[in-house]
This record gives sequence, C-alpha cells and structure tokens, in this order.
Amino acid sequence: MRLELARIGCAVLALVMLTGCGGSPAPDRSGAVSATASPSAPAGLPPTQALPDPSAIPSPLPPTPTRRPSSTPIPSPTRLQLFKSFTPTSTDLPTLAPSPTWSIQATRTPAALAAECPRGGEPAPVLTVSQGERAADLEPQLLAFLNAVGSSAGMQGRLEAISFPEGETDWKARAQVRAADVTGDRGADILVSLYFYQPSGELDGALFGFTCQAGSYASVLSVPLSGWLRPGSAPDPGFRAVQDLNADGVLEIVYSYIGEIRPSGDFLRRFLILEWDGSGFSSLVSGEKDVTAALEVDNGDGALRDVDRNRSVELLLNHTPGAELAGNLLARPFSETWSWNGRVFSLQRIEYAAPVYRFQAVYDADAAFGYGDTARALQLYQKVIRDTRLLGWSRGRHPFDSFYGVTPTPAPETDETALLSAYAAYRILLLHTVQGQTDAADQDYREMAREFPQGKPGNAYLKLAGVLRQAYQSSADLSEACRQAVDYAAAHPAEILDPLEFTLAPGSPPHYQPEDLCPLP
Repeated sequence: MRLELARIGCAVLALVMLTGCGGSPAPDRSGAVSATASPSAPAGLPPTQALPDPSAIPSPLPPTPTRRPSSTPIPSPTRLQLFKSFTPTSTDLPTLAPSPTWSIQATRTPAALAAECPRGGEPAPVLTVSQGERAADLEPQLLAFLNAVGSSAGMQGRLEAISFPEGETDWKARAQVRAADVTGDRGADILVSLYFYQPSGELDGALFGFTCQAGSYASVLSVPLSGWLRPGSAPDPGFRAVQDLNADGVLEIVYSYIGEIRPSGDFLRRFLILEWDGSGFSSLVSGEKDVTAALEVDNGDGALRDVDRNRSVELLLNHTPGAELAGNLLARPFSETWSWNGRVFSLQRIEYAAPVYRFQAVYDADAAFGYGDTARALQLYQKVIRDTRLLGWSRGRHPFDSFYGVTPTPAPETDETALLSAYAAYRILLLHTVQGQTDAADQDYREMAREFPQGKPGNAYLKLAGVLRQAYQSSADLSEACRQAVDYAAAHPAEILDPLEFTLAPGSPPHYQPEDLCPLP
C-alpha cells in the first residue's frame, strides 16, 4: 500500500505548526577529529546480554508500509452489528508500554585474553586536555594508557577527574568504560564513552573502541559526538547494550546521546547500532561504514525487547509531541518498532496512541491491515463506525483562519461520519473476504446495504463492496476481485478516494491511490 511513511523531523514539525523548528546546532569548539583503524578477523561467539536504560515517549508520523495481512482467521461473531453504538473500554486498544528502566549489566568476560595483548604493569599515564582539544583528540592518550597498564583498570576514574576552564565556566567529564569481545577474536576489547560538558548544556564527546594487535592495543573505532545536555539532567546513558541483537554470534553496540535541544525544550535523541564486520565497524542503521548513522527519537527514548520471540532483539522507540505541539490534538504519541531484516534494522511498524479524530482511526486501521495485524485492524474499523466520541476533523476544533492562516474557516462537513463509516464497513468486508469468511462478508454486505442505500452518503463504498463481492463469487480469485475493485475506485475518485483525503490535517494524512482500496500483493 502506498501510504507513504515520511520521517518526522523538523520538516514535519514545521508543517504541523507552520513555525519551523529552530533547532540548536551541534556545538563545535574546534575542528572535529576522527580516527578509524581496522584489524583482526572475527570468529563466532555466543551472545552476551547487557541491557540498557530509557525514559520516555515521542511526536507524529504518517501510517506505514503495507505488508500482506496475516492468514490467521479472525474470530467472527454470529452477527457483526457494525453500526451499534460503541463505548470503548481501557482494553479496546493497546496502549504504548511505558519505557522500562535499563541497567547496564556487566558483559561476559572473555574465556582468555588474546595472546597479543600487552603485558602492562607500567604506571598509568596522566590524562590531560589541552586548550581547544576535543574529546576525540584524547584517542592517543587512551591508547598510551591501555598499552602501559595492559588493561582499562582505573581509566574511568582518571577520565572523570578531568576538568578545564573555558570562558567563565568549567568543562567537566563523564566517562564509561566497558570490556567486551566486540570483534569476535575472544580478546578483551575496550569500549570508552567520553563526554566533556558544561552546565549550559553543551556536550562534546566521542565513542572509542580498542582491540589487541601484535602485542599492543590499536584503535578500531572513533566516533566524534556533538550534542547537548538536557536542563537539570546528566549526560545521556551512552551505552545502552553490548549484546548480540541479531543472533549472528557477534556483539552489537547500542549507544545513545542527545543530538539536539530546541528553544522550546524539545529534544532529539539519537541511537547508534554498530557491529564489527571483520575489518572495522559498520552501522546496522545504514548498512554502511558510516558509524555516525543514527535512529532518531523526538522527545523520547527507546527499549530493547525480543517482541516476536525469534531470538533477534527489536529496538522500540517511543516518541511524544513535545512543547511545540502542545494542545494540538493531531499530534499523538507513537511507538516505532525497528527489526533486523538480514542486513540492517528497518522500520517494521508504527503504532499510535488512541485516535482522537475519526480519520485518525481510519488511518490506524489501514496501517494495521498493512502490517498483517488483522485483529487490531478489525477493532479499529469497528471503532470508526461505532465510537461516537471520535471527533470530526471539520468541526472547527482548530481556528484555521488564525492558527493555520486559512481563510475562510472551513465549514463543517456533515457527511464525514457517514463516509468514513461506510469506508470502514467496506474494509471489514474486505478483511473477512481475505480471511475466507464468506458468511461474515455476506453479512457485512447486507448491513452496508441497509445503512448506505442509494442516495445516502457512503453509497459509493457499498457499490465498491458489490464489485469486489461479485467478482470474487464469480471467479473465486481474490487477486482478480481486487483488480476489479481497484479499477472501480480509479474510475470514481471523487466518491471513493476524495473522502479519505484530509488535506487540512497537517502532519499525518497519507495520499490514497486506487490500489490502496484493495491492498493485496
């Protein structure tokens, strides 16, 4: 289905608010320094478990890509009674799960240190920062420390003791040091996260990785990080996990930081997912060597869970609208599920908080159908029809002539409820047809005929349902039946497609094509 999934960033916020984002640029106290090396080949290694730490939720996005509906039959009541009034309960729709509290667990200690690691035993060198240096510039000092001591023992404390003045304030340091075999050579690789930060909120950081080669440590990862500190909070947790997310025997690094804070206080959190590919680190977000590629969360956080219990772990990102969209009923919290697809972590689905407007329930139901979650799709289509508490978009809930600059204010659309209810009833008939529940589909059609007779708003969807039903009954071929339904929708766009286009609802409406009315492969 061509319900377009546009990433939401400043552009969408600007569309919704017509004000622009006004985001703060990342700080740059001098030139960025990055160094990447490459070494040893990996061997298989069983997964390590190290869990992370989130704390939030997110902003609005459009519905999502289409996937074939599940073939699992949906329980069908004896009579659907689609048009009976509906009073939802707290269990009618799934809600966004609260973000769990993550804790960094100690990663598994390798069976034995790699033979080529340095013996160490020398005094630990002093770690210092010169005027104008960035966190990434400390890489040579960290290497010297590891090669002198032979391990990372004492490194974190020495890094966090660093403090230096600049202007009227002092920069402080926050460090994390982890030992884990991320290169698969059964040696003790060292991961270091380092931030220099000011009370004003500016951050300058870097993520490092070191491994043993030919009797000494060598750098295999250096990612400069520029960001911000949220008012009244410490720097972001940094390491969220060092564990095998995709069940390939190699540990991935999951790391987060605040990349942007806007004047309103809204913020953007970024997640890196990095994996050793045999010669260096690659991003499992982009699939490329660009280790700065990140997934972004608006005013929220993330969690790692094996949602489908298939041994690969999903990253759940929870977004909230934030201060810039306060009071805008179109902006709903939503959750993204990013899953391993064999090459990268890709967006599997988006799930919004409960709809406020009837058209939102339509879009959510169509998205669930596209994901193959037919039980949720049925529930939402029934909500479109029955729930009298859903708002009509065109009832003047927003002062368009002043807030959005549209003149005159759009007049209320009295047929909106009937049109969207008829569309939802058609989609229930389609859903039952796809599931092979012909008796339920016949009952759906009879109810539509009673509710949307000739001359009533929504009758066009009854005719569309009739085309689909007749074609399927005569051919027993769902693809052929869908082809004829799509042709009918293409021939009657004003009656079939236009009622689904809420062009005055910024930020979320997809653009329906005829084939979206019967979304089968």
